[in-house]
Amino acid sequence: MIPDNIKKDHVFMAIKEIDENGIPASRNSTKFQLSYNNRLYPPKYVLSLANKYANGKELQPWEFSGGVETNNFLEKLGFKIVSKAPSKIKTGPEKDNKDCHVARSKGGMKNKHNHRCSECKNTIIDMFRVIFGNVKIEHKMEIKARLEDYIHESYYKDLAAIYNALKNYRGNESFVRSKFLKSCDLYIPQPGFVVELDESQHFSEARKISLTHYPKGLKTGFNVNKWIEQCEKIMSKDNNPHDRDEQRAWYDTLRDFLPLIKGLQPTVRISLLDYTWCELDPNKEEDVELFKSLVLNIDTEKKENNKSSEKVRIATACLQSDGHYTNESRTRLLFELIDKLDQKADLILLPAGFYQTSNDPKTLYARLNKVIGQYLEKLNSNMAICLGIDGRCGLDQMAVLFTRNGLQAIGRKFYPTDFEEIDGADSYLSLEL
Repeated sequence: MIPDNIKKDHVFMAIKEIDENGIPASRNSTKFQLSYNNRLYPPKYVLSLANKYANGKELQPWEFSGGVETNNFLEKLGFKIVSKAPSKIKTGPEKDNKDCHVARSKGGMKNKHNHRCSECKNTIIDMFRVIFGNVKIEHKMEIKARLEDYIHESYYKDLAAIYNALKNYRGNESFVRSKFLKSCDLYIPQPGFVVELDESQHFSEARKISLTHYPKGLKTGFNVNKWIEQCEKIMSKDNNPHDRDEQRAWYDTLRDFLPLIKGLQPTVRISLLDYTWCELDPNKEEDVELFKSLVLNIDTEKKENNKSSEKVRIATACLQSDGHYTNESRTRLLFELIDKLDQKADLILLPAGFYQTSNDPKTLYARLNKVIGQYLEKLNSNMAICLGIDGRCGLDQMAVLFTRNGLQAIGRKFYPTDFEEIDGADSYLSLEL
């Protein structure tokens, strides 16, 4: 039974606590949601917390009933209860959503799935709640929309290049008609980044143009090259109004520049076209880990006051060779590995002696620094590559680390095993002779 001394203010305090701490996965609602201030909350969990402020302790789930009892109590206090079936995020006219569910035949095969599926969006939101706790839906953030608003910023030239490319695309010059951007789809306060859920209209020729003009140093929470490929494949057109594609591409660009504009972590983009997100279960650990691997291969470091840490994903590669190979063939093999593991691993660990030279190893550094660094930069990848270089026919055995910013670290093997002969050194940091 629900104590009748729970008042509206107690519910407000419960909502505030949820905003700050998130929702435990076991307390998410299955049928109904409390709608407040354009956000949704599980009614029964709200009342559990509200009792803590009214009577000093949280109500346990078995102490009262959800559904009719909970909903009626909250509605009498003036709160709005809605079915969970509608999307947590506005998804356009209802006609677009009529086939948004996953239909299955008797054999279990998928029959149809619409990219506007509201349950896909609900699942994504619940996944972020499980991982990060607090998730703000349709979050209003003051982001200026006009190019001239950024004229004094260091990144103005980059934005101007994108804006002018969009303007020259079809000759539309006045596609910015708002002073500020609309609300972002999701905002994760800790560690602090925006999430955008991209439907088909976000993959247009105009969007491709904007993406191809992104500066090399811009950090993004998605694979820019993959988004360009999606644009080329889908080529969506929205001519209502006539310059809508340019407008949408520009607004998406500004959200991608939020690390520079607002000092946030890189903006995460999730394509609603390339995965059936509603098939994942936020209550299953293996599904949460899969979601992380699909979405969160990004630079979302925690703030100093956030004590949790992300795991580093390391991929090791073992090679079998009969000795007939070249450094060029090894480079091609490395590029294949990078292509396969990008967005799936943070570090590729390759064998010792991956590259070999009869000269000092340092004769390879400049060339590899350019080749590997440029390849990672082209992919906009945050991956690191650690590999070995043998010089002077094995007398020098070096370990090197590359990122898209080039050569980051060098270490020397300085103590041989019983079957090795290497040039002795005082330590792994010893310089080459």
